[in-house]
Amino acid sequence: MVKKIVVVGSGALATLYAIRFSDYFNVTMLGSWHEGINALNKKAILVESDSEVIAENIFATTNWLDSEKPDLVVWLTKGYKNSNALKEYLKLNWQSPILILQNGSGQKELFKSVLNAEQNIYLGTTTQGAKLKGPGKVENTGNGNLILESNEFLQSFFENTLPTIQFEEKIGKSILKKLAINAAINPTAAIFKVKNGEVVNGEAGMYLIKIAKEVFPYFLARGLFSEFSEYEDLLNKIAKATSENVNSMWADLDSGRGTEIDSILGVINKELKSDFISEIIKQLTL
Repeated sequence: MVKKIVVVGSGALATLYAIRFSDYFNVTMLGSWHEGINALNKKAILVESDSEVIAENIFATTNWLDSEKPDLVVWLTKGYKNSNALKEYLKLNWQSPILILQNGSGQKELFKSVLNAEQNIYLGTTTQGAKLKGPGKVENTGNGNLILESNEFLQSFFENTLPTIQFEEKIGKSILKKLAINAAINPTAAIFKVKNGEVVNGEAGMYLIKIAKEVFPYFLARGLFSEFSEYEDLLNKIAKATSENVNSMWADLDSGRGTEIDSILGVINKELKSDFISEIIKQLTL
C-alpha cells in the first residue's frame, strides 16, 4: 500500500518537495493561495537545469477538510503563517506524525502547545534552494540535502526514497547552523535588495558583519562556533555557494508578503535583547 503524505504549504520548497515525494507517495498539498492550488491540480512543474519534471498526480486544496488523513504531515509553510495554519489543522482532528521543515527555531514548542503534548513531532532542515516561477511552477536554484532527525519512524518511512535524505542523531546542530546563516544573510539581502553573493561586498558586507557580531553570542553559548572567524567563514562560504540566489526574505518583502524574521532573529533576540536586532525586526515586519 502506498503511503500518504500531506504537505502543508504551496510555496517554492513545498512545491519542489511535493513533486519529488510524488514519485514515492500519494501526495496532498494544503494551502491558501487559490491560484497556486488550482495550477498544482492541473500539473506541478519542477524546472531542473534545462529540463522539466512534471507531476500530474498531486491533489491540492484550499479546503483542508477535503483531504484524507495521511501517514505523515510535512510542514512547509512560512513561519509567520503557523498560527493561522495550525487553527485550520486543528479542525482536521488528525494525530498523524508531523515533520517540520521550516526556517528558524521554536516551532516544536509552538506546535505542541497548540496541538497536544503527545503529538509526534519531528524536526528537519534542508539546504535545497527553490524559487517559484509562477503558480504551480518551481525552479531548483541549488541542489541540497534533506536532513532529518534520526529515529526509527522517519528512517523506515523514507527508506529507499529520495537519495538526498540524510539522518542525524543530533539534528539540533544542523538546524542551529541554518539559523546562523539565515540570521545574517537573509536580512542583509532583504534590506540591501541584493542576491546572496553580494551580501559580503561593500556596504552590505559591513552590515552583514554587524549583524553577525550582534548574534554571535547566541551561537557561541550553544557551542556552534568557538570563535567569530568560524562564523564569518561560514557566511562567506554560503554566500559564494548560493551567489545567484534571490534570497527568500528579499523575495517575500518585494512581493508584499510577510517574512520569517520573527522565527529567525525574533527567536534569537528573546535572549539577546539587542536594540539593533529589534530595529531590523521592525524594518522587516510587514
